[in-house]
Amino acid sequence: MLGLIAAVWAVVPSTAKLSFRLSLNWFDWLVIWTALLIIHGFFFETVLTTLGFPTFGPWLWGFDKSTTQYLLFLLLAAFVYWRSRRTTLTRWNLGLFDTLTTSLLHAEKHEELADLLQRHLKSALDLAASKSVRGRWANFIRPPRPDFQVVFQDDGSITLGAGVPTSWVFRRWFNCREWLADVVGPSQRVQRRAVIVVKRLLSSRRLTGHLAIARPYLCMKVIERATNIEESFQDEFFNALLANDASVLYSELINNENFGAGGHRLALPDENRLLRFYCADVRVAARLGVYRSIGEAVLARIDADEVLEKKLNGRLLAFGDVGKHHDPVYAGIWFFRIMVLEGLHQRVADHLWLHYMPHFANRLVDLAREVRPEDENYEFPTPLV
Repeated sequence: MLGLIAAVWAVVPSTAKLSFRLSLNWFDWLVIWTALLIIHGFFFETVLTTLGFPTFGPWLWGFDKSTTQYLLFLLLAAFVYWRSRRTTLTRWNLGLFDTLTTSLLHAEKHEELADLLQRHLKSALDLAASKSVRGRWANFIRPPRPDFQVVFQDDGSITLGAGVPTSWVFRRWFNCREWLADVVGPSQRVQRRAVIVVKRLLSSRRLTGHLAIARPYLCMKVIERATNIEESFQDEFFNALLANDASVLYSELINNENFGAGGHRLALPDENRLLRFYCADVRVAARLGVYRSIGEAVLARIDADEVLEKKLNGRLLAFGDVGKHHDPVYAGIWFFRIMVLEGLHQRVADHLWLHYMPHFANRLVDLAREVRPEDENYEFPTPLV
């Protein structure tokens, strides 16, 4: 059995090994090794008895040595599976999480990384902004350092800078109090390392693009805290949503072509979770500056997308019924319409989302082709006209 486990472990990818190690803490390893020792104790029962160790006593309920070994193996497998499904990110395994996410990110295994972030991104953000009672106690224990500099490295470690006393006793006392503060609560080095890990992940355009399409609601749940660490995260999020007409943004906008009570605002169904997040309380959209994110994304598409330019200057055909639902400019303007109507209905005194309308109009006018004689035969010759 151990030989089979060793053979399988040898061909398991390194990222899978890191993920498995992340799932287990020291107590879990203690349980695993204790169970393995007991199993081997049953296997070598005759040898141990000869050496003077006590026997395990009489068997009960029909169990014997073989069935007990099998049951222990079964319980051990169930325990490992259960622990792997209940992994929590803590300050103790943050370094392993850093190594695992870096490996997955550089190998461009975005789906595996997205599954990992689905479970641990919130915990990483919590570590990056920890302000608990334990954290305050840790700050109280942490030694003051007014006369010398402490440099925080990128890996979360610290080094003593210029002006530090050379006394060995002082250094040992300083390190002891730092260690005790780390034990009590998340330290500055843990928070800094968590910030570095989260910032490296959220600043990856490819990863953000994958999360926007595959896990948009995960991004929505953490977007406010994520933008506090990486300001461009929301911008890249909407860039990716607008660039893919199969994204959740387009599907929710299609589902919003219906008026609510009284005909003065667009309805926001419960299933439109992204739009409700920003527009059910428009102050959220104002606070997060979503108008800038989606406005800049639309302007970038107008300026740089040559395929879009040809489509908007081509024949109207079915654009008015079908094509508009896959057009990033139309989607952006419709998003602004929802925000404006909700802002008026909720009486929010904020007009920032209207600043982009003149820019949209000017860019579209510059993009439009010259008028042709045959255009007089059509009410709407092109989508732009």
